[in-house]
Parts: sequence; C-alpha cells; structure tokens
Amino acid sequence: MKRFTAVLLAICLALVSVPTAIAPVSAADGDYFIFPGEQSDFENARVVLTNTIDLTGTINQVIGSTISYTVERVVKSNGVEQVVQSNPNQTANIILNGNSIRILSIQLFPGVNKITFKGLNGFTEVSSSIYIEYRNSPSLYDLKAIIDGQQFDILEDRTTVIHSALSRYKPNYDIIITGKAPNADRVTVIVNGRSYTYTVSSINGWTFAASPVNVSKGKNTVTIRVHNGTQYVETTRDIAFYNGEVTFYDLTLTNNGDSSTASLESAPNYSVKSGATVFVTGKVILPVKVTQQGLNNENDFETVYTPDVSIFDGNPTSGYEYSLNGAAWSKLTLTDPDPPAFTPATQFVTVQFEQEIGEVDNDLSFDTLHTLEFRGVNAMKNAPANIDTTGRFAFYLRNADKPYIHEVNYLPGYSDATNESQLPGMTGSPLNGATIPALPLGVELLIGNPDTANEEEVKLTGVKNSQGTPAQDSEYSADQIKMTSPVFVTRTIDGVDRQFQRVFLRIDKLPASGTLTLKFEVTNGTSTEVKIQLLYGPYVKYDRLYDGMEIYYDTTQFQNAGEAVNFLDTYLSDFKGELKNVSNTGDIRYSNDPGPPAKLQTVFMYINNIEVKLTQENATGPVTRFMLDTSDSSNLDKAFDAIFKGGENVVKFVFLTPNNSYVNETKFVIIPTNLPEIPAKNTDGVFPYSVNRTEPLKNDPNFELRGSVYTTREARMNIYGTFDFIDLGTDSGSVSTMLNGLQNKNNYILQIRTGDSEPIQWDLTKVFRDSDGQQHNSDDSPINVTYDLEGQYFSFILENQALPVDGSPIVYTITVFNSGLNGPRATYRLEVDPTTIPYTILSPVSEKRTVNKSFVEVLIYSEGAESVQIDGKEAKKVRYIDYSKSPEEELDAFYGLVTGLKANKPTNIKFVITSGSEKIQDTLTVTYTPENIPGAQVMETMKNKHTPFGNALTLSFERGTNLIRRDYNVPQEYKTQVYNGNNILFAIANPTDGVVDRHEFESVPAGYDLNVELGSVYFSASFPKRFVKVSPVFWIDAGQADDIATSHYDPITSGYDPLPFSKIKDESREYYFQRNPERELIPSKRGTLTLGYDPSARQSAGVTITVFRFDPFTRQWENIGGTVDEKKNTITVPFDRFGYYVVGKLSAGYNDIIDHPYARNAVEAVFAKGVMNAIDPSGAFGTDQYVTRGEFTRMIVRALELPLNYDGPKHFMDIGDTGGVVSPDALWDYRYIETAARAGIVKGTRPETFEPTNYISRQDAAVMLANALNLKQDTNYDNIRKQLQKAFKDEASISVYAKPAIAAIQKKGFITGAPVDANDLSKGYVFEPTARLLRSDAAIIIARVMADQKKLPKIFAPQQ
Repeated sequence: MKRFTAVLLAICLALVSVPTAIAPVSAADGDYFIFPGEQSDFENARVVLTNTIDLTGTINQVIGSTISYTVERVVKSNGVEQVVQSNPNQTANIILNGNSIRILSIQLFPGVNKITFKGLNGFTEVSSSIYIEYRNSPSLYDLKAIIDGQQFDILEDRTTVIHSALSRYKPNYDIIITGKAPNADRVTVIVNGRSYTYTVSSINGWTFAASPVNVSKGKNTVTIRVHNGTQYVETTRDIAFYNGEVTFYDLTLTNNGDSSTASLESAPNYSVKSGATVFVTGKVILPVKVTQQGLNNENDFETVYTPDVSIFDGNPTSGYEYSLNGAAWSKLTLTDPDPPAFTPATQFVTVQFEQEIGEVDNDLSFDTLHTLEFRGVNAMKNAPANIDTTGRFAFYLRNADKPYIHEVNYLPGYSDATNESQLPGMTGSPLNGATIPALPLGVELLIGNPDTANEEEVKLTGVKNSQGTPAQDSEYSADQIKMTSPVFVTRTIDGVDRQFQRVFLRIDKLPASGTLTLKFEVTNGTSTEVKIQLLYGPYVKYDRLYDGMEIYYDTTQFQNAGEAVNFLDTYLSDFKGELKNVSNTGDIRYSNDPGPPAKLQTVFMYINNIEVKLTQENATGPVTRFMLDTSDSSNLDKAFDAIFKGGENVVKFVFLTPNNSYVNETKFVIIPTNLPEIPAKNTDGVFPYSVNRTEPLKNDPNFELRGSVYTTREARMNIYGTFDFIDLGTDSGSVSTMLNGLQNKNNYILQIRTGDSEPIQWDLTKVFRDSDGQQHNSDDSPINVTYDLEGQYFSFILENQALPVDGSPIVYTITVFNSGLNGPRATYRLEVDPTTIPYTILSPVSEKRTVNKSFVEVLIYSEGAESVQIDGKEAKKVRYIDYSKSPEEELDAFYGLVTGLKANKPTNIKFVITSGSEKIQDTLTVTYTPENIPGAQVMETMKNKHTPFGNALTLSFERGTNLIRRDYNVPQEYKTQVYNGNNILFAIANPTDGVVDRHEFESVPAGYDLNVELGSVYFSASFPKRFVKVSPVFWIDAGQADDIATSHYDPITSGYDPLPFSKIKDESREYYFQRNPERELIPSKRGTLTLGYDPSARQSAGVTITVFRFDPFTRQWENIGGTVDEKKNTITVPFDRFGYYVVGKLSAGYNDIIDHPYARNAVEAVFAKGVMNAIDPSGAFGTDQYVTRGEFTRMIVRALELPLNYDGPKHFMDIGDTGGVVSPDALWDYRYIETAARAGIVKGTRPETFEPTNYISRQDAAVMLANALNLKQDTNYDNIRKQLQKAFKDEASISVYAKPAIAAIQKKGFITGAPVDANDLSKGYVFEPTARLLRSDAAIIIARVMADQKKLPKIFAPQQ
C-alpha cells in the first residue's frame, strides 16, 4: 500500500511539472481587477500631479500570489497607442486581504501611463488595464511678503504696498517672500537684479521662504521663477516699500501722440514722435500727522490733519514738486486721495498725479539721458529736515522713426551645431545675471522702431569687467548672424503690443575675469548695456471667483435635483472669466482642434485636481472670455461633485503653449450655514440630574456647577441635553411628511462618547417622539429622543449613568452632525467630578501625563480654595486663562513647577487643597519616559556640568558662573543685575520647524498656529542650503532677566518652550523670535558646549562638521565652527548665548572650490567652519578674488573663536553699526572689526579709519595674525633682518613696521614665500610684502593657524 501511494504521488508531481500553454484572457472576458473611479481608455485617463500613486480595489477569481503589474508610458499617434517607456512585471507593495487588493507607491512616468494587471485564473492568464496621466509641471501660488511679522499678499494685478513700524525712515529693509510651488524642485527669486535660489520639496508642503530679501524705498520689481527639470513657470510682481517717508511709485511716462507708456522706475527707452508732449503719472504715499488743537473754549478741541485732504483739489499742490534734468523745482498737482476722508487713525494717504514735463525737440531731446526727481513735505518731520526727496529716475526718449535696442537675451540652446534656420524657434532668456557655461554664446537683441524691410545691423562695441575696467578690442569678438529675411516678434510692453526685430549675434571670445558688462550698438540708432529684463506673462481674471472667497451655503441642499446647475451659477457664475495679456489669442483653445492642421487644447481647468471642461463664453465674442461648459450635464455634475462642500477648494487654471506656460491657483472656502447646534438656542442646555427625579432639573442641588465642571456626591445620574440639526415642522403631520421626503436620514447623527467605551449613536432613522407624543420611525434607539414642535429642536435623556467610585472625573463628549460624520459638527463637553472639595487639574491634561520631559507644570483649579500645596511646596495663586471658551475666561488657579521626575517609572505628585476647615489630599501621577527625539525636555538647576541627553549634549561652566544681562555695560538702571539658581531647559526640537511642544490636546489662543507658522519660516528659511543637519536640534534656555519696563521685579527663572503661549495672566512668555533683547541672559563666564553627531557623517568630519546657532534677534542661523573629536563623534564650541543649536555637515561646496588646483581642502574647511563666506552665495565662492581688510579681520576672529565685543563707542568712523541687523552670508561686518580693534589685533589705516573694503597686503596680514596669536616678536632689528634675509630674497622691500611680525609668522610656517624659480628652488623665495592676498591663499593661512590651535586636523598644520 505504501509503495502504491509513493508511485501515485510521483505521477501527480510529474503532471504538475509539465509546462502548460497559458492562454491570455483580456479584461473583456471578466472583471478580474476592479479599481473604482479609474478609466480604461487613453482619452479619459485620470489626471494626477504626483509621480507615485496608491490604488485600492478588488480582484475576482484571480490567484493572489500570481499577480503582477506593468507600467508603460504610452503616446497615441493616428489612433494607435505606442509604448515609449516601460517598467514591467512589478510585484512589490501588493497587499491582499481576501478579495481586496491594495498597491502602494506605483511609480509613474510623466504623461499617460497604462497600468496593466495580470494574474492566473486557474491555468489561464487574465489581465486588465487602466490609464492614469501624470502631469509634472510646476506651479506657483500663495505669494506673501513678510515685514517684521506682518504678512501682505503679493498682488498680481497691481503694486503691493508694504510697511511696518520698525522700518520707519530706513531706505532699505530686509523682508521675507514666501509662497508655495507644487511640483517644483527649486525657486529663484529676483529682486532689483539680485537673484536668490531655494530648493523646494513635498516634505515641507512645497513651501519656500526667500530670506532675507532686501527692498528699497519705493517700487521694487520681484520676479519669481519655479523650476522642475526643464520646465519652469515665471511671474513678475511689484512691491512698494513705504518707510514712513514721502514715497513715489508706479511712475509712468505717457505722451499725447499715441497711447504708449513706459515705466519710469525701470530706466526705460521711451519711443515717441518728434513734437509730442510727454507726461509723467504716478502715485505718492504721504505721511499724515494728526494733532489736537484747542478752540476758544478751553474744553473744545478740533482734530487737525497735515496735510489736509482738502489740498488735493486739482490745483497745483504746495510742498510737492518735481525737477526735470536738475532744473528748478515745479509743483505737482495731486488728486484722488485714498482714503478720501481722514480719521484720527489715519497714518498715511495715497494720491495720484499727472504732470506735463515737456515737448520733444523743444524741452526734451532724443537719445539724451533725462532725469526726473520728486520731493515732498513730510508732515511727521520737523523743518528744515522735513523734505523727502527721491533719487533721480533716468530715461531716454527714442525717436519713433529710428531704431533702438530694447532687450538683450541669450539663447540657452545655442551651440556650434546651431544653424540659421533654428534661431527663430529658440527662446531667449535675459543675459543679465545669467551663468554662461561655455562659448560660443548666442545672443538675441530686440530692436525697437525697426526697419520692416531690412535687417538692422548690431555690434558688440565694448566689454567691461566687474571693476568697470574696459577690455581691449582683441579680448572679445562677436559677429552678427545674417538672416534670410528679418525676424519679428510681438511683446506686450506696459500693456501695449509692440513689434521688435530679432537680431542675432555669435560671441566667440570674452575676457575670463568674472562678471562682464556687454555694450551693444545698433547702426544709426542707440547703444545699451545689459541691465534689466522686462517680462511678459498672461493672467486670468474671474468675473465672480477670487482668491480667499467665502461662500456661505446650506450643504444639506447639495443632494437636491438640479442643485449642480443652481450652485455653479449662483455662487461661482459658472467660472466665467477672461484670460488676459495673451498677445496671440490664436493660441487659446478650449478643446482639441482637428484642423487641418490639428492643434491641441491649451486651456485647462482643475477643481481640487479634477479636470473639468471650459468653453468660449460666446461663440461670436472674444476667445479670451471663457466659462464652464454647461452644455454637458456630466461636466456640470463632475465640477459640482469635485467641490468640497465644507472647506477649502482649489481651482487651477492652466494655459499651455509650445514655449510657455501659465498656472493660476485660486482658493475659495465653503462655509456651511446650517451648522448643527448643541445645546439648542434658548433652551436649558446640557446638564446632569438625579436619577430619582421624574423630570430633568437644570439646577439640581445634588449637582453643583463650579466653573465648567459639575461636582456631586451622587453615585449615579441622568443626563439631559438639547440639540438642533434640522427643522421638521411644527405639527406631527409635518414631521412625518418631512421625514418621508428627506434623503440620507442617517447623515443626521447624535453621538455621545465617554472614556474608552463604544460611542452611543442615534440618527434620524431611529425611533423618537415629538412633544405631542407621536412616535416616528421604528428602529430601536439607544437613548430617549424627543422633538419639540414649538421650538423645533431635539432633546435627549441618557439614563442611569454610573459615576466612578474612586472619585475620578468623567467626561461626556456629545457631538451633533447633519451631513454625515465627515460633515459639519457641533460638540459639547460635559464633565462631572464626584469629590467633596471640587477641583480640576488644568495642567497637565489627562492625555499628557505620560511625558518625554523631566518636569511638569501643574495647574489646579479649585473654586473657593484658600491654598494648595503641590509636591510639598506652596503653590502660587494665579489667574488661569481658559482659551477653550469664546471669549476667553479667567479662573483663579494654583501653579507649581515639579522637577526631577524619575525616568521610566510613575511619579506620584501629592497635592493638598485647603478650603476653610476642610482639606483634601490627592495624587497626580505622571510618568517620565525619556527618548532623545523631538519633544524631549530636561530641566536642571544651573550647575558646572549638564548632560541631559547622555553623550548627545554636554554643557559645562566654570565654578562661580552666574547669569547676567547681555547688555550689562549699558549705563542704565537694573542692567547689572545678577541671577543665580535658574533652571535651564534642555530640549530637542523638530529639525524642520523648530517646534518642541506642539501642545496637543490643549486649547491655544487665537493666532497661535499663525505664529508657529511664522516661527517655522524664520527657523527654516536661513539655514544654509549647502549644509545638512547631522544631529538633533537642541533648544537651551535659562529664562529671561527682569523686565525693567514693568513696575515689579519679574525675572523668568526657568527656561521655557521656544514657541509658548501664556496660560497665566500677566506672565510674559514670548515666542523665541519676538523676545526682548534687553532681557537676554548670558553666562557670566564663557562655557563650553559639546554636541554629538551622527556617526555615519564621520567621513572628513574634522573638516566638514560644524555647529550652527540660531540668533533669535537677527532671526538667522550662524555658523560658529567648532573642534571635532572624530573618535567620540563630538564637536565642541564655546558657549556664550542660549538658544537653538545643531550640528551641520557641509554637503555641497562651490565649483570654483572643487576646481581649485591647490587650495580646495583648506578653502572647504574654513568655509565649512563659518570662518569664510562665499562672494556669491548662490553661485561662486570667489577663490580667485582678493581678500579685503574687513574679511581677513573676520576670519581671524572666527578662527580663534574670540568672544564678540562691540557694544558702546566704536574705533572707526567708516565701519557702520547696522543696529544688530547683520547677514550670515556677509564677508564681514562691524562686530568683528570692533572686536579685533579692542583686542589689539588691528589698527586703522588713518585716525578713526579702517578702510574695510581695501584689499589686504601680505605684510599687513602677517601683522594682524602675529598680533592675534600673541606671538613673541623679536625686538633686535639685526636679528630680524638676518632671519628675513635668509628666508626671503626681497627682505629689503618689507616695510619696517611689518618685519618683526613677518619673522614671527615665518618661524611658525603660517605664511611662506613664493619660489623665485619654480623649476629651481635653490634660487630661494620671495615674500612679496605688498602683493594682494587671494582668498584661496588666505584660507590656507587660516587653516594652518586653526590646525596649530587644534581646531582642524593635523593635515592642515604648517610644515616646519
């Protein structure tokens, strides 16, 4: 029998192993793979904007273990699909659960993807395919300008005016520009010719923050370009900075001969006819002074405004003038004041003007530089310094009958292989500021007023380097590329279409000396230097829809028949609008044009990423006017279904042409008007009452309401409450009729939750009675519900609820819905506390009693309590602010700080409440579970050594170190206060936004989230993109000094959260970026801080690892260097100030560092340690530039880690104090020079003059270095001379004052000479004392010094 069984098994195995021909079966043979909402044809492919997707569906009769899928990028040509890319037979991330299938992270190709799923049905292969289109184009929206914490939307159709109190009277000011750029990988922001580039990713929600961006008083042009591989979208906006002075902006030239205009602020070439009269128009912001003047009756006063609005009456306005070409001043006529009437709150007024400035060929000449200057009386200033004057605005008048150069561009795709026929199809980019990787360079010039029949002749006539030095003719060459016939292009200039001739040049040779200025001339016309770029771009304007629009809508109506038509027309006007500023309206197509020739659709609209169809509003009207295609009912339903009926919606408008693209995103919010209510208005509300009562009693004496908590000695209770979510009528018949006609009755829900119990849920499908006793519905109900016919509201009774026998409070959360569980809701919280002396623990809330911090702040509310002891200490009586109430409520509470919680075990915090003769004692249990992750906090009383997170952080102080004010030298009362025994807070912050405590489960004040968002911008915006964080971000804080502005002594003696909010009235806990610098505490003696870093970053750690500290007062990260211990994976820095600290690693250098023939390692090291900064942070380090006196001074101070010492009177008049506003990217600033001067390291070139921008000589560098290192300098001149003669052949050329220092430096090997003959070193060396020092050579010198000081690895040490 056993032998027979074995043979049978062998036969079966042999049959199974025989190959079987598998016959594929298409999806038409059965629905084997079903994915709801997906499309099975090319034309209707679902559109997504991300490169990965998840799919969820079901499988039918398919063996799960055989499933795979293939992703193919397909195109369609002549109706036939063609596969151009493929990712076949994928099996990863397929999750099966019964018949359910889920595939995660399917990687898509750009374009239309065909995803084919395969599997076995028995021995037959079956398959199904779906189509998904991935659009990877970038977009841009939500642009804002932030100045001193104030946010201004950057408008698209007009100039945005920004202002702040702190920027008053400052001609330039740093702002932040933020926005969102979905699908972009980088954003370039160009302001006044300065370019800033930032990376963008989905990790930070596609948000970017350009900071700091410097703007000037008046109008500033901002260009923002978002990139994604080879795609980019660009927009140009205007920002007017008002600094409290008379500010002119939107200055425009016009003439009476035609309708052309030109922006005066862009130094325009303005084409006019001979004899035309030229005008200038513009806007002016005028400060308004408000004063009170007494009348005859001493008790009567009148408000006086200066200037008074009455002066803007159309007549020339005294005090506001212009000057043409420096001639005498003439009055302007100011009109149209905004606001038209003043109030005591008015700070400024905006007015307009139009002024004739002269006649061409009489008062004004062609091709001559003209200037206009404006001035006005500032009512807020005192004479004679009360006249605010603009700079001179330059412009040229061009003869409309002669050619001139309008624009100079380069052709990015130009190469040696480019031929003449390809040039017209190439798109130029502005040459100014462009990085040109190689020659030849193709240049496109747009010629205004061109010859329409013949090609204009253009030449390159001059080249200047960055210092303004002209190049020799032999150093450059350029030839015009002759075209078969002239090439023309139409551009919109200041809203007017103008024709220009495109002329092309080939530049084969340029001097290799940094930034170059190219001068071009057109024959019989003008010349120009490449300075600015005028940009063109379309924009969309909706008739009704606008960004931020709020729609109040009864969402219960959305299921009504015909509601799609009604809603879209009533509230959104069917998205009617106009696409403006499109020069070629033939490019506007709302659907594919079959031709011939065939043309593709160019205009698209998406509602919450769902594509809907647009059409031309009127077939006989302008093609620029559009609306939703209402002729297709399915399109209407699709648009209506895509709209979120209770929240934010995004409408994306896309206009695509072969060479350009424009994307506009407009947001609108639907606010439901039928919000449910609990309790219902004008009712008794929600309350507990005794179970032995037959009717609810609101003020049951057994349940006393104290604050927001009911207290009782009862063991059980009933709960009564009222709510309202729909009106059913005022009689039983109306209720029945309403219920019969109501759809989705189960969307009207009452839900009650308590503790961990399953929620109690009732809806309109379940039984209830009306107030006449009539029953409605038949499904069982878990609670008693009644509908009040007169008041048209509902009430409920929850019976016989047991109270905790241990006296714990019990909380009921009662929620009402009227559009399903995901729709609008109203919630009520009922808390009942069965205690003898009622109390509420306000903090920590119950959800936050397992904590990742070694301390806890306890707040106890007990009505009528006389005292409270917490952890054996008398608690402080405070006024607690309850932010959960609207408006906020204040309660008497008791506060105590409990430190020293035991790790990984419960800590029982005892408290005693005394009220009259009664006392109760209870325990609050908190469990401290330490983990070194964001949110971890340790509080310790200041001592000699702190190790709060093990080896991750060590902070050490000398014995006797106390805390003092940072401005202790200021001659003012209270500045010399000393503090001892403060609690230092050590915390780990989130590396992206700097948040330590997100205050989950806590009620926060209004606006708190916005301030956290602003703090996140400051925290993340200035961290240098060439570094990555390789340690946790640590927050170290010791509190704040006494606020001398208050009448009482109020230091904060414990460190606190960087983004706090004050729960206690009159306790000033400020956000880290808003802290008062006059309250900053610092250690009285310098400490040391050692931070651990990620061991995986140990490669070259001694060179590339550094420490960054965030300065909350400059709101910038600062690289402070540090000494690395590669064995322990730690880095140590001096500790002078509290705040954020993080270890960074250099992740990307600069091309000119990498390509340097001998100094790469040294330059990289000093850059990584923050000793040197790049000349151009966005593009080049500047290794071959010369180092200045100011920069070399900063290098010494940074390399030696000298404490900055710069408060008080300064040594040099030519070193300006920027008032604390410094840039971390600056090559030098006043702080370092003043510190070095006080340390005796540097001296001036003349009395009180330092000349920081002068290049430093080698001998002066040696003197500075010898002084800084306190090297012993020989005083015997003969010994010095002999040593130097032996070392250098040019000893005689060294200045006498420098010889002792050079001798000392030469002994140390920090500065060496250059060989007389590199091929024969026996000929000796020269020192070249007066030669300028390259930045690369300066880096080598400083690296040697740092290695000698053991701050860099020995590899950099001088060779003795």
